[in-house]
Amino acid sequence: MKIILLLLIFLNIIFAQTTSDEKIVKINGSKFKKLDIDKDFKSMQKGCNSGVTPLCKNIAFAYAKGTKTIKKDFTKYAFYVNKTCEQNDYKACQLLGDLYLRGYEDIKKDQNKSYKFFKLSCENANLAKSCFWVAQFEILGLKGAPKNPFKSEKTLTRLCKKNHKDSCTILKNFYKAIDKKTDQRYLEEKAIFEQKQQSKEYTFDPQTNLMWQDDSDTNTIKRNFKGAKKYCEELETGGYDDWRLPNASELFSLVDKTNENYTNLIIKYTNEYIYWSQTTSSKDNKTMWGVWFERSWFPSHVGLEGELYVRCVKGKEYPLDTKRFYIAWEEQ
Repeated sequence: MKIILLLLIFLNIIFAQTTSDEKIVKINGSKFKKLDIDKDFKSMQKGCNSGVTPLCKNIAFAYAKGTKTIKKDFTKYAFYVNKTCEQNDYKACQLLGDLYLRGYEDIKKDQNKSYKFFKLSCENANLAKSCFWVAQFEILGLKGAPKNPFKSEKTLTRLCKKNHKDSCTILKNFYKAIDKKTDQRYLEEKAIFEQKQQSKEYTFDPQTNLMWQDDSDTNTIKRNFKGAKKYCEELETGGYDDWRLPNASELFSLVDKTNENYTNLIIKYTNEYIYWSQTTSSKDNKTMWGVWFERSWFPSHVGLEGELYVRCVKGKEYPLDTKRFYIAWEEQ
């Protein structure tokens, strides 16, 4: 009965969120409305295939709405939305998750694909809607998703705290359907999570009084900017849950040119490539600073969708050294 209750809630939310044709086909608007897609279609296809994301979006939009010479075709629409997703536009990935969740025109429902695309946009862009649906899939263990009520509870709690109303609703019903003290699957997943967290490591820098994450994740996990922030916000290790993404000066404080791996000796796990900071490098906040440890200076602006390594920090925020910051930039 408890599983049936959750399944009914799941289906009700799908129904409640069903959108009109207009909402489904709109992908961040169209930046190329002045182009004549009927005349320039082939060149736009070439541009899309070369990785020009806005052109892929525009072609998808054309197949969704139809034009003078292009017939409405939702199969081709999904194809070009997928190409947009492959170019790290995670809103397009979320849109695919939605399409395969509900099915539309020639697009058949596919829970495997829906979960895959929602998971991709949740992990890399921290999109609330995608994270919500990943939690929904994993509560029930629907096709394509591992059943993990403990992880789902953590996700829904985080979203509810950020005023995501559907997450608050599901969370209330989650507690009605699952007894956290006796549900075997919940307890098993909780034990696995706690064991993993205990195996994670951290280190302390007496020079800055900062605590740094220092485990295998720090030289293997790569995320875009939103994904990196989400990763640190959700990190629980060393008995702490108030980790954050470091600012540029904090991250730069770990650089040590005298060591073989260009990193302070307090750090055991490292990668010589670029790590994210939370410091913006442009007035419009569309690029951030990262630290390239091998070269021991701040690299050029990093776009928000780039995938870089992540190392989280804990402690009172270290002052941003603007002088050093700009000297490093000028040395490029």
